[in-house]
Amino acid sequence: MWVDNGVQDRFGEDPSLHHLMKERKRQVQRTVHMIHDKNGSAQTSSIDILRVFAEHFKRKYDTIPVSGECIKRLVDCNL
Repeated sequence: MWVDNGVQDRFGEDPSLHHLMKERKRQVQRTVHMIHDKNGSAQTSSIDILRVFAEHFKRKYDTIPVSGECIKRLVDCNL
């Protein structure tokens, strides 16, 4: 698994050996070979690594439960 930066540093030209080597180096540097899930288990397959990332970001950006009473008190403070 690797992350593509999507940046085109060539405009319609054939890639030189230098560009190909740089691109390959970026791919190798950005490869995730293993990740630990929230239980501490090592995950090594691509699908498991994607699942761990998806679960992490779902927890990170999930909605935060807030009571209506707290919002009412905040609004009543006249800030």
